[in-house]
Amino acid sequence: MVECGTAPLYENVIHGVKSLFNSSRNSAAPSNCHRQLRNETERAANTTLILKSCVACGLILGALLLAQMMGAYRFVSNDLVQREAERETNRKIVAVEQMARVLGAQDTEGLSELVNETVRESPTQIAWLRILQLDGTPIAAVGAPAEKLYSPSRMQQAIESHEILSKIAETPSGQVLVTARPFHPDPSPYAGAANGEGHGPFLRPRAIEIAIYLDSVAAPFGPLRLRVLTGVMAALALVIAMIVIGLRFGPYLRGKQLQQEADVARVVQLDLMPPMESIPEDLDFAGVCIPAWQVGGDFYDVFADRNGRIALMLTDVAGKGLPAALLSSLIQGALRASSWTSDAVLQAGAAEQLNDFLCARSAPERFASMICGYYEPKTSTLRYVNAGHLPPMLVHREHDGSFSIQRLEDGGPVLGLLPGTFYVQGEVTVDPGDLLIMFSDGVTEAENMSGEDFGEARLLAAICNNWHADTRDLCDTVLYQLRSFLGDLDPQDDQTLMIIRPQPSPADFMHDEVFAKRPLASFRPREHEVDLSVAARTLRGVREVA
Repeated sequence: MVECGTAPLYENVIHGVKSLFNSSRNSAAPSNCHRQLRNETERAANTTLILKSCVACGLILGALLLAQMMGAYRFVSNDLVQREAERETNRKIVAVEQMARVLGAQDTEGLSELVNETVRESPTQIAWLRILQLDGTPIAAVGAPAEKLYSPSRMQQAIESHEILSKIAETPSGQVLVTARPFHPDPSPYAGAANGEGHGPFLRPRAIEIAIYLDSVAAPFGPLRLRVLTGVMAALALVIAMIVIGLRFGPYLRGKQLQQEADVARVVQLDLMPPMESIPEDLDFAGVCIPAWQVGGDFYDVFADRNGRIALMLTDVAGKGLPAALLSSLIQGALRASSWTSDAVLQAGAAEQLNDFLCARSAPERFASMICGYYEPKTSTLRYVNAGHLPPMLVHREHDGSFSIQRLEDGGPVLGLLPGTFYVQGEVTVDPGDLLIMFSDGVTEAENMSGEDFGEARLLAAICNNWHADTRDLCDTVLYQLRSFLGDLDPQDDQTLMIIRPQPSPADFMHDEVFAKRPLASFRPREHEVDLSVAARTLRGVREVA
């Protein structure tokens, strides 16, 4: 066994990854790549600045709108209601004065009757109504405040200066507007005094005090207050939304950047897949890799070395997403950089070296299964190492139309779990016209809504029912039937499928009875037909080859 260290492998990995990018069919010149990345960075920075400015402007406008709507609500609830209460108070006082003038109510009895009648007309609006002397003694009153609101001197000063006193007071039944002003039941209350007449007590200046409930005059402003309150709530919701957006803006932008990076990583991973024009002419080859997320841990590769051997690889890394994709790219670069297609010792040694490297550098849960082999067209021999992967199936059709299957199982355990593991190389003959099917567990273990696996039987049925189709059509048929099997469910695991058929030489083509009767190009897959009985008979009567 070849002794290998991890340091040379690390250098080979770097070299292999670089060669992969350099050989990608869609790779651009470095200057173009750098220019594109710089443009994308500048565009992302400009977009971020614009979005941040919009959020800041929205927050400022929301705060201004909230302050304005709160001021409007306060104005409607306080100022407009208080003004309406003042107008209603003046109307009541003027009405009392006019009635007193008309009825000639100048004594205590007449004024008391007038006050009682006024309160009876508006019992829910008037808290109290009093006609007072200058010292505050009631002449006629209905109700009274819980405490004295104005001092006698303040009342006398207001009467002498014809001032109207007004204030908001609290009562058990709610807020009231209390208004006190001179009471003039006579158009010229001081006329008698000026002529030396009427020295009676009722000709002296008097005051009237009335208290109006604010709620009683606020009803007309109810719809307006509701609209303003709705505006307040909308402005508050806008401010809260802007705050939430501002707090979540950073993570959101980071998520969008990660999404863009994942999209770029998907393109890069697809570019690392072998282009069809690079497939050697000795093989009829088709392959597909469908990640469950943007990128996945599955990959396949096909290339020819300098000796004419054709390398075949398929790796399935545990997990999904970017971590699995990084590890799969690492394995692909390591295999590309090594010369494992030279002989059996180097192939097994490369697997052991790669296993030790992954055990030392990756987490235990980041293991990988792998099948790698190289095909020699001159001898129709495939030499392979299976590192814990689902065994590929080599399907051969006999002259009587029956099928035999050989599974490629030689190798060892998965990579990255058990350091110091030994691997062995297997060898099998692949005749022209045989089919080599390599697949990941995302194909055979895909479950439908009933919890049923797609299974190897359906995979073999799709192959056997369309045996003479080319590999590309066979691959499309399998994928079509797999999608039909899953229905509306999305794949839960990466799905990778490789179908390889060695091309026969012209002499072999003419000696094959089946191919001689029917040209290969005339065969087309029956995409909508799956005969599971063919696969079932094949699996029951399979001739296992050691």
